[in-house]
Amino acid sequence: MRGVSKALGSNFSKGFFQVSVSKLEVMSKQKENKWSNYALRIIVNTASHPFEYAKVLIQIGYEPIAPRPAKTFFGKPALKIT
Repeated sequence: MRGVSKALGSNFSKGFFQVSVSKLEVMSKQKENKWSNYALRIIVNTASHPFEYAKVLIQIGYEPIAPRPAKTFFGKPALKIT
């Protein structure tokens, strides 16, 4: 019981009304935190979108520039992008 009363910031011996008020305060702070988490998530997703998009294009093998035939350092044929 003591852990619960500490978490709620109230004392159970003072009655039901004070416990209810403390629960409302805790719940309002949790809602406030949720909105700030949503805003932070939106900002992070907006900033990282170009990198995620490029990552997916690289993973599926998209090349924006056509490769040209070339030779490696040891003379083997290869394709290079320049």
